[in-house]
Amino acid sequence: MNTSNSNPLTSGFRAVLRDPTVLLMEVVWRWCFGLTAGLLLFFGWLMAMGSVPVSAADRNAWQSHDPYLMALTGLHMLVDLGAKLARIAVVVLPAVSVLWIVMSAAGRTMTMKRLAGEERAVSFRAMLALHLWRALLAWGVATVAAASIVGAALVANRGPQPDYVMYYALALPMVGIVLIFWSIVNWYLSAAAAWVGKDGAGAGRAVRLAMGFASAHRGDIAGLNIMFTLLRLMVLAAAFVLCTLPGGLAASAPQVYVLWVIAVSLAYFVFADYVHISRLASYLLLDPQASEEKIVIAAAELEAPGPPSAPDPEGFAIQNGFSPNGH
Repeated sequence: MNTSNSNPLTSGFRAVLRDPTVLLMEVVWRWCFGLTAGLLLFFGWLMAMGSVPVSAADRNAWQSHDPYLMALTGLHMLVDLGAKLARIAVVVLPAVSVLWIVMSAAGRTMTMKRLAGEERAVSFRAMLALHLWRALLAWGVATVAAASIVGAALVANRGPQPDYVMYYALALPMVGIVLIFWSIVNWYLSAAAAWVGKDGAGAGRAVRLAMGFASAHRGDIAGLNIMFTLLRLMVLAAAFVLCTLPGGLAASAPQVYVLWVIAVSLAYFVFADYVHISRLASYLLLDPQASEEKIVIAAAELEAPGPPSAPDPEGFAIQNGFSPNGH
């Protein structure tokens, strides 16, 4: 892949546009997962709802179009669901997680092989390990966040009256810390896909190379992430405006309005996929040859921390699978 481009942001977009198959692969695997996961969740919900008896009063309240009565009816049905919904979630949510691990690993393997070229042997096994770690991280973070919320609620309800100030003072910082931790670790695991197969790098070494690369290019990486995030937020805001402006059609032509919202949403999803794969292409285009020695040394230091010593670039290169001349 050409690394002479001076602007990795626009170069990443151009790299994907020059080979639209990459974007097609990204869209296909993401949408196939979304459709399959949505069907699993939908049928799981139907199974749970089918086991809940609905009284005539609940049915009349739901058909009354009164928001207050509808909310009470929905709350009553959720209380009745209780353990049934939990039993179905125990089966459906892990199934969705396994589906995401396999499909995302397969999709990312295909897209990175296409972006990196034939000279890099991108391993499906390494991608599978990276996405397994991401799934386990998400489950762990969700568990810790839920435990933080429950713990804060228990502490805030020790007195005769709930202390809402204490609840939010405890829950918000804890959940915020957990989310920040997740965002940082998940970024490294996600970005590591760009280094899988670099001189035979597996999942673990790809993460170390990503950490070393991010350390050597803090400004470039931060700028890219900010720009890609801003682009997605701007297009999301535009999509929201496009969906709300013709809101009058919801009453006069509801079917046309629903089709319009679906079309705008799908267009946004395609753009979001384009931004995501372009971000990985930008990482590949951040002049890796010029900074290869820095990346290898940073990765080696992360792998074997110790007292400072005189650097030996040739030894670090050999240790990480590079030849002494940098190739």
